[in-house]
Amino acid sequence: MLWTSYLGSATAEALYDILFGNVSPSAKLPFSIASSLLDYRSMRNYPKDYAAFSLARIQKGQGDPNIRQVSPSDYTENLMVGYRQFDSEGPDPLYCFGHGLSYAAFSYDNMMVVEQEEGNYLVSFSLANISDVSGAEVVQLYIHPLTAKIYRPKQELKGFKKVYLNAGETATIEFSVSPEDFSRWDIDTWRFVSDDGPYEIRIGSSSRDIRLHQAVKYKERKP
Repeated sequence: MLWTSYLGSATAEALYDILFGNVSPSAKLPFSIASSLLDYRSMRNYPKDYAAFSLARIQKGQGDPNIRQVSPSDYTENLMVGYRQFDSEGPDPLYCFGHGLSYAAFSYDNMMVVEQEEGNYLVSFSLANISDVSGAEVVQLYIHPLTAKIYRPKQELKGFKKVYLNAGETATIEFSVSPEDFSRWDIDTWRFVSDDGPYEIRIGSSSRDIRLHQAVKYKERKP
């Protein structure tokens, strides 16, 4: 199955190359696809008769309260949008954020996390193309607070890289993690803060396919 999204006039040649194996597909989903529309948290406060709001009705009734009624809707999902919701609260999505298949296969090994200075880390690991097909992998870095002081997403994407490897090739991939990557928005002080405590740095092929992880103990920066 090939997800083609928005196609242009020259995409037939690209699709031909993918379907006939001339090139390996290497894209990843930039959003989550739920099994049902009602699985999205935002639907909890959406008008129950949303199916009745046809395009023709909306276009005809612009500005006419007798035809089109605007209903207030509270934004109660807060940060629980997309993969943050599905990874934190569920349910399992049909296709998760960052998902994508390829003719090539990749292995992740030898993760190392080194603190370079206070709150800054260098993350490295080995990525190997273990197939006989050349292709690209989109590696993703997530931060997971192990003991969150407030309710927040289970994990958040903090970096990604698209790496092209020939068949059998291995490369060392590096990410820099800064204090800002541990931060959250504090509504009391109205600023971003980075809480002390243990965090898990995760490396994955998607939000639901974490290949490597290592815990670090972050200490808040001095002003």
